[in-house]
Amino acid sequence: MDRKRRFQRPHKWVSIGLRSALPAWIVLVLLVLGGLLALRHALLGGLLAAALAGLVAWRPAQQREALRRRIDALAASDPDPGRLGSGDSLARAFDRLVRVWRRRIERLTRESEERPLIMDAIPDPLLLIAADRTVTRANRAARDLAGIDIAGHDIAVGLRHPELVDAVDHVLGGGAGQAIDVSFPVPVQRHFAVRVEPLGEQLADAAVVVFHDLTALEQTERMRADFVANVSHELKTPLTSLIGYIETLQGSARDDAEAQAKFLAIMDEQANRMARLVDDLLSLARIEMNEHARPTARVLVKDVLEKTIRLLEPQAQQHDLGVTLSVEPETATVLGDRDQLAEVFENLIGNAIKYGGDGGKVTVDVSASGRNEIAVAVSDDGVGIAPEHLPRLTERFYRVDPARSRERGSTGLGLAIVKHIVSRHRGRLAIESTIGKGSRFTVTLPMATEPAGDREREAPATI
Repeated sequence: MDRKRRFQRPHKWVSIGLRSALPAWIVLVLLVLGGLLALRHALLGGLLAAALAGLVAWRPAQQREALRRRIDALAASDPDPGRLGSGDSLARAFDRLVRVWRRRIERLTRESEERPLIMDAIPDPLLLIAADRTVTRANRAARDLAGIDIAGHDIAVGLRHPELVDAVDHVLGGGAGQAIDVSFPVPVQRHFAVRVEPLGEQLADAAVVVFHDLTALEQTERMRADFVANVSHELKTPLTSLIGYIETLQGSARDDAEAQAKFLAIMDEQANRMARLVDDLLSLARIEMNEHARPTARVLVKDVLEKTIRLLEPQAQQHDLGVTLSVEPETATVLGDRDQLAEVFENLIGNAIKYGGDGGKVTVDVSASGRNEIAVAVSDDGVGIAPEHLPRLTERFYRVDPARSRERGSTGLGLAIVKHIVSRHRGRLAIESTIGKGSRFTVTLPMATEPAGDREREAPATI
C-alpha cells in the first residue's frame, strides 16, 4: 500500500499542478493566438507555471486528504492516528476538537439518562416547567398523581387546579416563588402543600413545582376530631345505663339477688356494646389512615369468601338461614388487603343474616364484568329498605331502625367501614333494595391480571 501511494504521489502532484495552472495556460494560449508570444515560449511558461502551482497547492491538498481520511475514520468510530504525519497540525486540532465534543455529548447523554432516575427516587411529586408552561420533566410520583405521563403537555392538562395554574403563570411571568395548598378529589381526596419556584431565564426549565403530601396529616387530625365526637355521642347512652344500674345495685338492689342477676346481664350487654363500638371506631380509623395507599397483594376472592361464610355459619344457623356461594371464575383475583376484604364480606354477609329474616336465604354471587372487574353481590330476601334511606346507609352511626339495630348488636359503623375499604381498593359499592323483597349490596373491585397461586392465597394483612 505504501509503495502504491509513493507511486501515485508524482501523478497527483502533476495533476494538482496542471489544475492549479489552468488560468495561466488560458492566458498563454490567448497570447499565442494573438501573435504576441512564440509557441515554444508559451510551452516553457506553461510548464513553469504548472510546476510552481503544484509546489504551492501540494501541501494544502495533502492536509485536506489527511483530514478527509480522519473524518471518515471518526465517522466509522475507528480513528487511525497512524494515517497522519506528526506535523499534521490541522488534523490533530480537528481530532482534539472531535474528542472534546464527543466527551461532552457523552456526559450530557449520561446526565439526561440519570436525571429522570434521580427525580423518580424523590417520593413527593415534582415537575419541571418550561417558559411556555409545558411540563418538561415529571417524576413517578407526579405521573401517579396526574394519572398520565404529563411530560410534554401543558400543566393544566394533567393537573386541572386553577390556583396551581395561576401560581405557575405568576412565576413564569417573572414573579417570586409561591406556596399554596391544593386538593385533588379523585380517585380519593388528597391534600398537598405546593411550592412553585423560578429556576432562572438561562435554564431551559423555567420553574420547579414540588408537592408535599399532607393527606395523612389532615386525615389524622380529622380522625381525632371525629373519634372524640363519635365516641362522646355513641357511648353516652350505654354509660348512662351502666352508671344507673351500678347506683341501683349499690342502693335498693343491694340484697336483691334476682335484680342483681337481671341488672348484671344488662350491664354486660351494654359493656359488650361499648367494646364493639370502640373496636369498630379503631378499625375505621386505621382504614382511613391508609385509604390513600392502594394495596398491592394478590388475593383469591373465592378463598376469602369461603372462610368468611364458615366463620358466620353459627350465626346463620341461629336464624335458620342458608348461605349459598357462586363464584365465576373461581380463579378470579384482586389486588388488595386480605384482612380488609374479609372485613368487607363479613359486614355485608353478617348484615344480610341479621336483617334477612328467619328461615330465609342469603346468596353471594361473584362474577367478572366486561371492564376487567370483579363484582361480589350479597343478596337477602328480607323486608328491604325504603328508598329515602339508601343514600345515607354508609354514613357513620346512621341506622334505618335504631332500636332494631341496637337490639341486634349493630354499632352503625359497618357500612361506613365497607365504604372506606372499597374506596381504598379503588372499587365501588352499589346498594339496591325493594320493600318486601330484600336488598342487594354489590362491591365491584379491579381484577388482577393473572390468577393467584398458593403463595398469594396467604397474602399478609397490611392494615
